[in-house]
Amino acid sequence: MSEPAGKIASASPAEMTEERLRRDRLVTTVSGFAVFGLAFITGPILARTLGTSGRGSVAAVIIPTQILGWMLMFGIPQATAYFARVRDGRQLIMSSWVFTLIVGLPVVALIWPFVPSLLTRYPPVTVGFFRAFLVASLLVLPFTTTIDYLRGIGQTTAFNVFRLLQYVVNAVLLSVLFLTDRLDLRLALLVALVANVGAWLLTIGVNRTWPGRGFRRSVFREQLHYGGRVWIGTMSTMVIARFDQVLMVGVVEPAALGLYVVAATVAQITGPIGQGVALSLLPHLRVNAGASEQHETMTRSALRWTFLASSGTAIAVALTAPFLLPWVYGGSFSGAVVPLLILLPGQVCLDMANVVSAKLEADNRPGKASKGTALGAVMTAIFVIPAVHLYGIEGAAFVTSASQALFLAYVWNANRRAARQS
Repeated sequence: MSEPAGKIASASPAEMTEERLRRDRLVTTVSGFAVFGLAFITGPILARTLGTSGRGSVAAVIIPTQILGWMLMFGIPQATAYFARVRDGRQLIMSSWVFTLIVGLPVVALIWPFVPSLLTRYPPVTVGFFRAFLVASLLVLPFTTTIDYLRGIGQTTAFNVFRLLQYVVNAVLLSVLFLTDRLDLRLALLVALVANVGAWLLTIGVNRTWPGRGFRRSVFREQLHYGGRVWIGTMSTMVIARFDQVLMVGVVEPAALGLYVVAATVAQITGPIGQGVALSLLPHLRVNAGASEQHETMTRSALRWTFLASSGTAIAVALTAPFLLPWVYGGSFSGAVVPLLILLPGQVCLDMANVVSAKLEADNRPGKASKGTALGAVMTAIFVIPAVHLYGIEGAAFVTSASQALFLAYVWNANRRAARQS
């Protein structure tokens, strides 16, 4: 890195007021809805152009490699946000490059030869793109660590601008190809690859977080100690939210996967609410460390907002989905309505659970949050495949929704116990 990341301007603790929390919560939530809004543009474009099988092929490439990128984080971005105000930014971000070198490269090399056997049901073009996305996944950790550092020092606007960038570029390029009648499976995958890699490289370049000097073993150990506890929960959350689709890649036909992906995408319409509240809550709780009563007040307010907004949105979606979803995505996607209705209650539970998890992480209890997500992940991993064989994609939707409810029940109880102990 040519300049220390720690030189990025940070907000002073005095600025981290309740009013600032509400503003940051609103900005991050709106940013999350912007991501979904862009997906609401690209989703119907892909569905109407590629059909159910083509949409399933896109998911078969992007979702597994996306989850691999998250796996290779090992909680380092969350640890960076946690330590952002007490450790040098350059040292924190350099840890992500070192981890990518010693862990990410060998993992990608290990997966490389098995790609063709994973995609036997899908068009040959998906093999080359899967491998390209594999290589690109090595940039996910440095990129995410960079933007989480910005979040940790209170630069909420910059954090949201950089995390939105890839979705904006993807939506613009897909729209241009669609309007010029040139969009096909190959170009859809190429656009996603260019948008992701371009946005990640630009973010790293603008913030001057290229690899260079500054790595410190002591800081790296701190990040691994905290991140390892968070990582289990983060990966379990990904398993609950997305791993059903990964498991289905080798089990169902592309058309069935295409239907399920559309249902899961629409169900996640409430996701920006819980995620936005959770992402903005943690740095404010960290600044006010030790003020347990204030922590509880902030958390209760965040949970009320999340429940009202998330459940209200989910009800509106459920009432309009039977006629709106086929109209937007095309009549061939009417089979996505039932799994969508099953997934919506679980998504509301996941939104609430994410907020409670942020509270536990801010209290230096990330292991508690991780145990809750791990329970839900185990349930997903065990029951999704049998449920698909017995009940099709509706069975997968039920298992996913039940796993998210289990996650909420555990972290809610863990937070209550922690509050009583305090």
